[in-house]
Amino acid sequence: MIVGLALIVAGVAWQTVQPQSVLWSDEQAAALAEAAAALHAEEHGHSGGHDHAGDPHQSAADELGATAAQARFDELNNQLKSARQLRDTLGLRLIQYGFGLTALCGLGYLAVRHGG
Repeated sequence: MIVGLALIVAGVAWQTVQPQSVLWSDEQAAALAEAAAALHAEEHGHSGGHDHAGDPHQSAADELGATAAQARFDELNNQLKSARQLRDTLGLRLIQYGFGLTALCGLGYLAVRHGG
């Protein structure tokens, strides 16, 4: 029962006092901003500074660069989404599990007390 109460307290504390940096660091935010800028540059042809429209080798390289930039952006963006989801749901889940465990222990106590 004490563990259940501790989970409730931890869930409330998580929702009220945890800083954003616990789940998403300044370094990760900077990396996401850089990836977004690189993706934008690749999509709009700002990466090389030269026009290689007639060069099939350069076009293939540009396409690979755009694909890599998109993959890097998607990876970091998915990490951010996961961090946001964890931030939003962890406290609530701890509280729910805490109440469930406390209720289960209370019912077990009552069953043992009246059954013996």
